[in-house]
Formats: sequence, C-alpha cells, structure tokens
Amino acid sequence: ETTLWFSSKGPEFVALKVAGKQKNIVMDADGKVLLNFAGPAQTYPYYSFSDVAGGVTPAGTFRDKIVLVGATAIGIGDMRPIPFGKQNYPGVEIHANVLDNLLHDRFLKRGFPEEMTDLWVLLVCGVVMGLLFVSLRPMISTLLYLAALGGLVTFVYLQFAVEGRWLSMVLPTATLSLNYLGVTSYRMLFEEKEKRKVRGAFSQYVAPGYITQILKDPSLLKLGGEQAELTVMF
Repeated sequence: ETTLWFSSKGPEFVALKVAGKQKNIVMDADGKVLLNFAGPAQTYPYYSFSDVAGGVTPAGTFRDKIVLVGATAIGIGDMRPIPFGKQNYPGVEIHANVLDNLLHDRFLKRGFPEEMTDLWVLLVCGVVMGLLFVSLRPMISTLLYLAALGGLVTFVYLQFAVEGRWLSMVLPTATLSLNYLGVTSYRMLFEEKEKRKVRGAFSQYVAPGYITQILKDPSLLKLGGEQAELTVMF
C-alpha cells in the first residue's frame, strides 16, 4: 500500500512521502509541473477487466503493484492529446505517468536554473561564436559551425534524456545559424569587393598570374621589392 502525505512550503514547492520516502517537487509559479511521458499509448501493461473478473489473469499479477482502472476503448471518449500522439492516448495512462513521475522523480525541470543555462548558451552562440567566425577562415568557420551545431543538439538532448531538463533548442540554434550566415555573407561580399578592386587597379600594369597571387596573399600588395638570386636564360 502506498500512502501520500502532502505538505506545502510555498506556491512553488510541495513535499510528500511515497511509501515512507521523502519526495520534493518543484513547481512553476502557477503550481504546475511538466510530465515526463514514458512513451506512447500502452507503454504500461494493460489487462482486460473481463479477464480479471473472469479469473483468466494469473494469480499474483497485481501483487505489490499500483493498479489504475479506466476506460481505454476509442469510442468511450476518454482520449487525450499528448506529445506522443494527438487524440489517441487514454486518459487513465496520463495518471499512470503522474504516478511514475512521483515514484521515480522524473518530472521535467523547467525553472530558473534552466533559464540561466539558456542565457549562457545564447551568449556563447551569439557573442563567442560570432568572434570566432570573424577571426577564422571561411572553411574553418564552416567546420566550426557544424561542430557547434552538433554539440548544441547533443547537449540539449542529453540534458533532456538524462537529467530531465527542458532547455531551449530553437532560439540558440537560430542564433548560431543566423550568426554564421550573417558573418559569412558579409565576408564573402566584402572580400569579393576587395578582389574586384585589386583586379581592376592592377590589370593594366602587371601580369594576370601576379594578380592571382596577390588575391591569394594580400601581403604581397606592398611597396618595395623582393631580393632573390635568379638565373636568366637567353
């Protein structure tokens, strides 16, 4: 038998005992919690009421178990929308998920620590990555962007799957992508403009091959000359 004792310590905290063990539940400002669904419909075992009443179910099936009785037929009307499905999830199984979250501390966490984590991730994606995109070469910036995007997705997924934390995915991903596209587009336009300027200024005076060298290495574009030992064949 499982007995629950509730004691409130404020609008965002509830302490309870489940089978003698202390459970602390952190809620949002509205007194709500986020369910961590175990899976789609029939994730938990189902037993027909007629089989139980008729003695078909093996003896001891429900020993030391929490049993919820409810209607699961589609035409009965007790179907609810959840993240795993639209209108095909039995309402009684939502209560099973609530009990599962209570017994195993599996409620999703979305509070001040998660908001601060989102803020730090946004700062990294916006400021730090922007400075790196500006200072690095386009090819390296592209590889860095792909690595950062993969790392961001992996980090958010692991925080959700392992720690039960709900972090923002769309805003940091959009910030990182727009940051990369903006910096890359500006650099491409600016560098192309500079190349056209150099090509137009020197095309009448030096060979095309030397212009190509200048475009690849702008440090060659300077006053003075270069001393070298050469052999001239006539």
